[in-house]
Amino acid sequence: MRRTEPWGATTGVTMLAVWALSMVGHQAPRRYELGEILFESTDFADRSVSQLGRLSGGIMLSDDRIVLADGMATHLLFVGLNDRQLTKVGRKGEGPGEFKSLRAIGRASPNGVFVDDPVGTRVTVFSDGSSLIGSVSYSPRSFRGSVMVPRPIFADFGGNVVFRDADPLFSVRDDGPYREQLSYVLLRSNGSRTTIAEAQGREMVRRNGTGIFSVYERPFSYSALEASYGDRLLVADTETGTVQVYDRTGEVVVTLDIGRGVPVSPETDAEWRSRKIADNESRWSRTGAADPDAPPGLSQMLGGLAGAGRDAREFYRTADGNTVAPSLSGMFVDGSGRAWLQPYVFPGDEMVRWQVWEINEGDIEAIVEVPASHTVLDAIGDRVLIRTTDDLDVTSAVVRRLKRIS
Repeated sequence: MRRTEPWGATTGVTMLAVWALSMVGHQAPRRYELGEILFESTDFADRSVSQLGRLSGGIMLSDDRIVLADGMATHLLFVGLNDRQLTKVGRKGEGPGEFKSLRAIGRASPNGVFVDDPVGTRVTVFSDGSSLIGSVSYSPRSFRGSVMVPRPIFADFGGNVVFRDADPLFSVRDDGPYREQLSYVLLRSNGSRTTIAEAQGREMVRRNGTGIFSVYERPFSYSALEASYGDRLLVADTETGTVQVYDRTGEVVVTLDIGRGVPVSPETDAEWRSRKIADNESRWSRTGAADPDAPPGLSQMLGGLAGAGRDAREFYRTADGNTVAPSLSGMFVDGSGRAWLQPYVFPGDEMVRWQVWEINEGDIEAIVEVPASHTVLDAIGDRVLIRTTDDLDVTSAVVRRLKRIS
């Protein structure tokens, strides 16, 4: 079902109306759409760029230079948009500047890139010129979460790292609904640590109806989103529609009031559940019933997986969901220090109106219309780095100039 009405137009006050009311007495935000294509990775001469394995992230270092992370090839690609110069950094390994895994990248302060290597339990920092600055090793056991749970969201050249920490899913023992408990921890280069902020994460439901416990996300689940720039940490509460900006001592210095999400119509709820069930059918269709000729251990495992698939379908048909959607689906801070906030994306939405906020002033600077099929990775000035996937499932990194429409 295509959702053609503006945000919640048939269910009361729309998100756009809320934004408009918030701008009373202020200059209305400028509106943009994606314009001229300045770079497309599939057109690049070197195959490491034109045939990306898995685009794990991308950052705009300047108007004419980007860095792309290929999680499959386990390296970084520093690419010049104008001169077409390419520098490859990193490879599979445990040595300096090498990675056991490459989950994501982020902007390192003051002007570099950090790599999240959860298997190697290490955060590696490079300058914007691709030089190795250093790395920080950490023990997952020193966090509440286990391996793969702590996520670095900030790093600097001095060896300081901010992690997002959470209790691992298997730590929940009782069946029923619960809420993830998150903390944002500053690990300093001298080994000391400070908890900057705490938040509530996803709304989850634990079930053990088939003998194999499963954890599902509640329909239209609220959660927390986070981003960082300089010495500031942004934490968004998608239930209340607020973004709090913390300094490194944990003091809230700015609050951005986005407003709550819109009511979920019965049609939208049914569409959400239908898509979840379809995804579930696709995921479990290959397990089916256990092969009678399979070894006993394998047969039991396949039967258990099939049972888990049936349990998931039942959950998505009957689970109690939120009647008001989350306010946001995504958030990041760009190379110009602006917060990009992505309103919640509903099933069938074809266009997303990103809000671009001037953080210190707490005002919306612009609204940028982007197709829902595009993933915005970063921006700087009037240029946006996006990830696209075509009909043949080929991933491409594209840089486009913003075009003003009002």
